[in-house]
Formats: sequence, structure tokens, C-alpha cells
Amino acid sequence: PNGTKTTTTNQTGAISSQVFTIEPKIVNNIRYVIAAADFSLQGTPTGISGIVFADTTSAYAINNNVTVTISFSTNMPSNDDTRSFTVIGNANPQVL
Repeated sequence: PNGTKTTTTNQTGAISSQVFTIEPKIVNNIRYVIAAADFSLQGTPTGISGIVFADTTSAYAINNNVTVTISFSTNMPSNDDTRSFTVIGNANPQVL
């Protein structure tokens, strides 16, 4: 529930990719679990050539996070630049 906006600053030059991590939460005493297969990129954002979602352990395991590797289609300029993207996905309540 409720995504988070992430900002990376002070990055210039030959940066070809950036890695983020999606971590499930506990909401109202319900533990959520996630899998890379449940996430996708919405649309084709400018300046981003691809995105890869990967499980850090096993899909839907309690300790699984999902890494998100974003590949940029151009190097970051020396001045400020914004690359925006939207990830769509769902977490599922843990089944005991």
C-alpha cells in the first residue's frame, strides 16, 4: 500500500543504471509478501531504456524484497535532470 517517491541526487556522468529496493510492509498487523513477477513498469518513460525486477530470496517468502534495476538510455547530464517512472504492482497478505 502507498508507494514512495525516491529521489537520487548528485549523480552525474556515466551512470548507466540505478538500483532500488521494494520492501513489503506490515499494515494493521497484516504482514505482506511480494514477488518480482507482480511488478511492472507503466508506459515507456523518457530517458529509461529498461527495467528489471528481481526477487532477493524466494517469491512470496517473508524475507523477500524486490530489487528494481533501471537502465538509462543516456548518461546523466552535469545539470539537474529528472527521470520519472511509475511501477505498478501488488503485495499480498501472508498466508499462514
